[in-house]
Amino acid sequence: MNRIISRNKSYVVQDKKTNQGGDNIGRIVIMEFKTQDSTAFDDMLAFVKQHPDFEKLEISYEPTLSLSGLEINLSRRRVINNGQEIELTVKEYDILCLLAANKGRVLTYEQIYDKVWGEISAGNEKDTVGFYIRNLRKKLCDAKYQIIYDTMQKNDNLLNVAAMCEIAGVSRSGYYHYLSTENQRMEREERDRQDFLLILKAYQYRGYHKGARSIYMRLLHMEPPIVMNIKKIRRLMKKYNLQCPIRKANPYRRMAKAMATAYTAPNIVNREFEEHGPRKILLTDITYIINAKAPWCYMSTIIDACTKELLSWVLSESLEIDFVLETVKQLIEKHGTDLSTETLIHSDQGSHYTSIKFIQLLKDNELRQSMSRRANCWDNAPQESFFGHMKDELDLSECYSYEEILNAVRDWTEYYNTERYQWDLARLSPVEYYQYLTTGIYPLLNPKAKGENNQSEASL
Repeated sequence: MNRIISRNKSYVVQDKKTNQGGDNIGRIVIMEFKTQDSTAFDDMLAFVKQHPDFEKLEISYEPTLSLSGLEINLSRRRVINNGQEIELTVKEYDILCLLAANKGRVLTYEQIYDKVWGEISAGNEKDTVGFYIRNLRKKLCDAKYQIIYDTMQKNDNLLNVAAMCEIAGVSRSGYYHYLSTENQRMEREERDRQDFLLILKAYQYRGYHKGARSIYMRLLHMEPPIVMNIKKIRRLMKKYNLQCPIRKANPYRRMAKAMATAYTAPNIVNREFEEHGPRKILLTDITYIINAKAPWCYMSTIIDACTKELLSWVLSESLEIDFVLETVKQLIEKHGTDLSTETLIHSDQGSHYTSIKFIQLLKDNELRQSMSRRANCWDNAPQESFFGHMKDELDLSECYSYEEILNAVRDWTEYYNTERYQWDLARLSPVEYYQYLTTGIYPLLNPKAKGENNQSEASL
């Protein structure tokens, strides 16, 4: 195979000739063309097009930058040195790209801070930028030191250490320091591996995917509690390629609005979900539970807008109003003593919530009613967010019947209320957060609840 590389595109030329045994004849030719060699490149392509034994395949172009022997792949945000990827943080990568794009220019700390952080200088940019540049320089030099070491071990190497360091643009003292600290690097690598095993254990807990924050909170709830810096969790997840699936946009439209009755409750909540405390604002809605292997199901829920706790839920194979009424009855049965005449149940303007039966049931139990504005899902945002997380995390691929879906939903809802910790709920689960608000006792030693000073976290 012959590869021809231009400044803008790469071409692969496959030799179609075969030998007598029928095998392809493979010849690899590497050709590098400079800008001034454009005529030679055009002549080569013209020859390839005319030659019957060659087939030209065009490869999509990927923009790259080069700096001190590094290859910076902009589309994939990767930095390659001698075929090996260098692990950089987001800020380190952005600083490196900025330096590569301004090669030959002198940039001040203020200019780097303004371009990378996008913020007005607060006077401490020298310390901030300097910290990241020192880390960046160390990672780049370590990569060069390793190349020098590998080259020196080859039998056919004719260069000494001084010459290799001069070519790589590093100092000999730095190279020898790199060799003398090999044990420390191995110890650090072993610590990373042990910490990643803890991260992996938290990630796999109960079988539901977790991001860095969820892993951080799960570690706090382990016995004994483990405090690990969230930046370290993100670094190790990236290092060992542990990824949490990103939430997808909901592919289904909200349930179509049926013909409403003349009655529509005002929007009393007005998006004030947390200001009034627990058990004051309750949100309700209906969603589809769709699985191609089982019949469609419909889920009615009521959650506490302040604590995000799922107070009651009912799964049904029918969209008739009975399962919505059953959700309210279940709420009264389980949490009736925690409710008051000031409690609001907020919903959209769907036919279930404008029906006479639903309105009368709320009046009989002395509950007030509030409704979102028409076609405005933001007025019921916490409820919509709950459904989004549930559908992202709930795996129904092995469910083939209504009963199996019901069991899967029951397991997830129990996990959500008691063990799915949320960052904005003081790193607690919804049930724990409600108990904390009502008793004032915070169940974790570290960190403290939001609004209080957190204790220091483990260092990177």
